[in-house]
Amino acid sequence: MKVSEEFLNLINRFRYNGVVGKFKKVLNSAISDYDYITVSDSNKFINFFATSKADELKKKLIRYTVDSIRNLTHSDSNDKIFEAIGYNKYENEYWYPSPDEGHLGEIINEVLSEKTGKTYVLFKCCETGRLSVINKEAIILSEPNLFNESKNKLKVGRFITHIFEKNNIEFKSSEIEEFVNLYKSTYDIINDKFSFFELVDGEDIPYWYKHERYESDGGTLGSSCMGNADPSYFDIYKSNSNCKLLILKSTDGVVVNGKIKSDKICGRALVWNATLKVGDDERKITFMDRIYYNNDSDETVFIKYAQNNGWWYKTSQNYYPDTSITNGDEVVSFDQSDNKRIDVNIEYIFFKKYPYIDTLCYVKDEKTLTNNWQLGDDKETCHGFRSTGGYYETYENEKSIKKILEW
Repeated sequence: MKVSEEFLNLINRFRYNGVVGKFKKVLNSAISDYDYITVSDSNKFINFFATSKADELKKKLIRYTVDSIRNLTHSDSNDKIFEAIGYNKYENEYWYPSPDEGHLGEIINEVLSEKTGKTYVLFKCCETGRLSVINKEAIILSEPNLFNESKNKLKVGRFITHIFEKNNIEFKSSEIEEFVNLYKSTYDIINDKFSFFELVDGEDIPYWYKHERYESDGGTLGSSCMGNADPSYFDIYKSNSNCKLLILKSTDGVVVNGKIKSDKICGRALVWNATLKVGDDERKITFMDRIYYNNDSDETVFIKYAQNNGWWYKTSQNYYPDTSITNGDEVVSFDQSDNKRIDVNIEYIFFKKYPYIDTLCYVKDEKTLTNNWQLGDDKETCHGFRSTGGYYETYENEKSIKKILEW
């Protein structure tokens, strides 16, 4: 019995218990009337193809591709071969399959050239129906993917019962029910990308900032300047209630009690309870800061998650504090004037070390994180967290004194 990678991936996310252990024990050598098992479009079923018809189907689905370009041109010198193989060069556009594009086709006819002693085949593209006459030496067999043909549906409970009965495995009806429930819940969770998100706070923030927690070294997450920072750098995050961290867990995680559990993440973004100030208008917002990710496609997943929750987020994922923000419907741009800013109230500010902060990187009055460093009062001082070494920079009267101080 053959099972697809997609099906295996789902099963491997199950919480390990007795019934799961029994199934996995026989999975690779199971006797079954069903073959080419794969997931269905519903959590209630698996898709399969009858074992007795697999060989017959393979023959029907035999396809070929090419490993090099060795076709005959429409030269008059090839007319004799064209006539013998049944190819009319006047009725067919000149075309040949490409090894780079992986064209799949079937062999309609073949002929042996008396002149060269080479065998030529009439190749028909499965996708477009175009024809080409090709040296048979360039033709290679392409194994059919029978999982794509597994369209018969079988209820999960009936399938696991069949496997246990066919392979003389003792079981209880309660175990079948447990397996079905695990299958359904796991299916639903892994097909919902949002279920891989978790909003964490406190000590969990420095925990997930560690580079060793990242799924890979790829993308902006893998190259983050804070990935190898000492945990003390993140005290300002973990100690203030208006700061949280949104993590995207690795797709290799397992499902436990209805939630994805993983020791790796493939993305993260700070999330702030903030006040958006535009002139005299003030409103409370949730702001998702710069997104760090291993895979480019996950940037979109983060943004969709933010939109789904009514959050604001940066229109461009960079380290500039004045980057415009949006909630998906409206955009607010910042020009470092006094009348536009994002403010976050914080309870604690005095720490030994500080992280490099992308957006809300300035502190005013020792109680407000903001993305705007302009000062409305000559006596006012703010500190900018734009150092990867754990320090802060002091600004006074709208000018940097170019001095890095340790707290």
